[in-house]
Amino acid sequence: MPKQIDKRIIEIIEATSFPPVALKIYNLIGKAGTNMIDMETSISMDTVLSAKVLQVANSPFFSRGRQTDTLGHALQLIGFNAVRMVVLCAALHELYKTALEIDKKLWSHTLGVSLVASILAKETGLANEYVSTAAGLFHDAGKLVLKNADPQQYAEMADMLDGSSLSFVDAEERVFGLNHQDAGRLLAKNWNLGKEYAVVMSCHHEHESPAQLSGSEKSLLNIIKIADEIAFFFGIGFKKKVDIYKLPYDRLNITKERFDALIWRVNEIYEEYINSLSF
Repeated sequence: MPKQIDKRIIEIIEATSFPPVALKIYNLIGKAGTNMIDMETSISMDTVLSAKVLQVANSPFFSRGRQTDTLGHALQLIGFNAVRMVVLCAALHELYKTALEIDKKLWSHTLGVSLVASILAKETGLANEYVSTAAGLFHDAGKLVLKNADPQQYAEMADMLDGSSLSFVDAEERVFGLNHQDAGRLLAKNWNLGKEYAVVMSCHHEHESPAQLSGSEKSLLNIIKIADEIAFFFGIGFKKKVDIYKLPYDRLNITKERFDALIWRVNEIYEEYINSLSF
């Protein structure tokens, strides 16, 4: 039986729009024939986004010592796929942008999952690296809906969970009557996102994958599930007790030794990555 969704939750979802300029640019990058001049023209129409692209291009994680003060040069330095990720980050960051500590933690965790997902995808070849990065950025967007319904109560709940083995999903059910996967499913529909992102937003804490998923969708979902737990393990945004070697990494067709190497690679670079995208 479908859950009865509180009216104010529906209102928050309907009011949480994905910035149209960012969506236009994100889709533009995926079109055949798009060139850097098209990209520069579109991004330059949004001064805030232009500034963020420059900031990221000059950050230690992306620049590697190459500095620039022009948007055109910045696009050349970081490339199409990195621009798409930056645009998506900048758009989603606007939704987290408040002075509350809970927003900072939610954003850090989101970035951490996107980083781990991109590494796992690149290593295994089971999903597109850039789709996996985007899926990591979208996966917890439902938490924003519940947080906006009652910021203080959500922050208190998150503080109680931090460092424990308790689940956000279970705690949200008790406090709000639904969890961030339920909210994520509705948000993905409102944003008209592709099925792969909708599945990630609505199923990333389920033990079993929905039967109707394709092989590639299941692989992406497995990557996000494992990336989420690794981010919790390292305390990226939030800390949770995780037995890292009991994660189902065998679903990614990698050995324990390779999984171990990937985990510690994350540990080495995640702080620099998050700082580069915190705007």
